[in-house]
Amino acid sequence: MKKRLFSIALCLTFILSATSVSAQDAAYREALSKMLEASGAMTTVKSMVPQMIGMMKHTYSNVPDEFWKNFEEQLSEKANTQFLDIYVSIYHRYLTISDLKKITAFYESPVGKKLAESTPVMTAEAMEAGQQIGMGIAKEDLPRIFDHGFTGYNGRADKKATGLGLYLCRLTAKRLSHKITVTSEIGKGTEVSIDFNTIKLDCE
Repeated sequence: MKKRLFSIALCLTFILSATSVSAQDAAYREALSKMLEASGAMTTVKSMVPQMIGMMKHTYSNVPDEFWKNFEEQLSEKANTQFLDIYVSIYHRYLTISDLKKITAFYESPVGKKLAESTPVMTAEAMEAGQQIGMGIAKEDLPRIFDHGFTGYNGRADKKATGLGLYLCRLTAKRLSHKITVTSEIGKGTEVSIDFNTIKLDCE
């Protein structure tokens, strides 16, 4: 009898523990989502799908608008969920829920809102400045730039690279059935291209 009660108690403990972990995961996901919204990161993600759809509509001009509307809604929901899944797995290793809430509080402050609004413009200007500098990627590094954790010569020299940026870009492009390529030359700069013509659309 004691053994049976012990087994039942052990099972209940396991179930409650699993429920608690699941609740914690949901709470973390919600906190991260709120932080990404406050920082403007999710706004950037959400803007990607309409841009992609616009390019695809230009290529497949014979496809009805109603199809594009439904396709964009489905793709947006899927893309947002997948991006959040990717971010959760990464952020969870470095930031606690408490950290996320503090970051969100900052982005909800006047100076935080100013930073969030200015970040896209500053990023674009920084990218343009980087192109003008023309660091370029070493020829021997090019085949591995999309590998998880690979930083290359420039990343090792700078000591700030994570090796995640291009990996996530390729992962996202692959899930959307697109192709991303990079060409680069030392001293001249780097060009990144995304091929949107890899999806075959059949309309009845």
